[in-house]
Amino acid sequence: MNSKNYDESKRSKDVEKRHLLNVMLVLCLSVLVSGCGFGWAYMVRGDSYRIQGMKILSEDKTDGRFDKARNSYKKAIDYYNESVLYDERGNPEVYYKLGETYLLMAPPDLRRAKNAFSSGISQMGKSFAAHNLKSEAYSETTSLEITYLNIGSVKYKQTTYGERRYKAVKSMYGQLHAGMGLVFFLKGIASGDTSRFAHSMEYFDISEGIAPELKKPEVASLDGLWNYLDLSELVHPIPVQVLRARLLNYRAKVAIDKGMQRLADSYLSMAKDNLDHVERVFPNDSRLLAEFTRYYFLKEDFAKCSEYLNKIIDTEVYADKINYNLLKGDIYTKTDKFDSAVGVFTEVLEVIPDNSHALVGRSLASANLGDMTSALADLEAFLDGKSEDPALYISAGRVYFILKQYVSAEQMFLKAYYKLPDDIEINFELGKLYRVMGKKEQMVRAFKRVVKLGEGSSYAQEAKAMLR
Repeated sequence: MNSKNYDESKRSKDVEKRHLLNVMLVLCLSVLVSGCGFGWAYMVRGDSYRIQGMKILSEDKTDGRFDKARNSYKKAIDYYNESVLYDERGNPEVYYKLGETYLLMAPPDLRRAKNAFSSGISQMGKSFAAHNLKSEAYSETTSLEITYLNIGSVKYKQTTYGERRYKAVKSMYGQLHAGMGLVFFLKGIASGDTSRFAHSMEYFDISEGIAPELKKPEVASLDGLWNYLDLSELVHPIPVQVLRARLLNYRAKVAIDKGMQRLADSYLSMAKDNLDHVERVFPNDSRLLAEFTRYYFLKEDFAKCSEYLNKIIDTEVYADKINYNLLKGDIYTKTDKFDSAVGVFTEVLEVIPDNSHALVGRSLASANLGDMTSALADLEAFLDGKSEDPALYISAGRVYFILKQYVSAEQMFLKAYYKLPDDIEINFELGKLYRVMGKKEQMVRAFKRVVKLGEGSSYAQEAKAMLR
């Protein structure tokens, strides 16, 4: 063996020895720490390998950096699984770290990440049920007995330390739900099934609802993790900031639908920051331009929408082509370019004949053009498909409204209302319809709901004007 190979072999063995000594030291220390054990020690060792993998991605710019990081993540996962085995009481924190590490794999292991986050949520749910954690339990005269991460019962008196621990428990519970939300979002991207986005939002909403005072909006989408994800095998290659912006744009849309404009503006601001970053490097990337179009659509800046539509290279193929065309058709409808909208929706239907969004979109555009026969034919095809999307029933109701078939319009709006009774747009459309139908009592109730749901929104302002 030559001296160079000998030296490399010796260094490798020295590294392994140091790792072994570190593990032994941590294990020895763990038995001296009250409430800790082998499970905690293995988790800490897993942390070192997970951080090492992320450090590789931060510092190593070579083509093989994801493979190098993957090897570190595999070791981290091994230690986290050992931690689960040795901690019989269950430690939700290690499940969160395990799920996060599965997401860091290249490509992300979504199935195992989902299982890890789910296990953590289950563990903490049992703990919360057992101890009935409530923030108001903190007062000058009371103490709160909790199981922190299920490692022994500990009584914390009214101290800053106890309050921090309590908030840490709630924050971890929220982060586990945020992890599940990100898993379902990536599953929707990978499969092209955007209906998974709604499931994703349910977990994000739970996450922010658990302890809203602890969170900024970006925290609930595991903000820092995006910088280390390798999605090249999961979806058609796409700048990760564009994908991140898509999630933020989607969350903004959900917030707008609920009349939460301030929250929507926060998401849109973060989406714009991500898109601006990509635009400096890839100004002509069609996926970037499509997401900018979506962003300006939500901002209701239709002049900018049209500007970015004109920039998009239509011949470039990418994973989200169908959804982009649906957005394009919606923009043409919003800007009264109904002939163009019909053309774009027809392109989608040539590929997917039963696409509900395209059927309703083309129906609405045809109705505005005065082509009642085509509008009704597309509506019938849509209703045969039994879609569950409330937004599409709102559009269907608008078609019937234009056709002055008010009873059918009411049926469509009510189908949407029964699914989302707190949606400000649905209530606003019902109020307008009842106004035309002369149903004053129902109109007043609908517009009052609009004002209550979105005080300060444009919907609320119009509703107040019609109530006067």
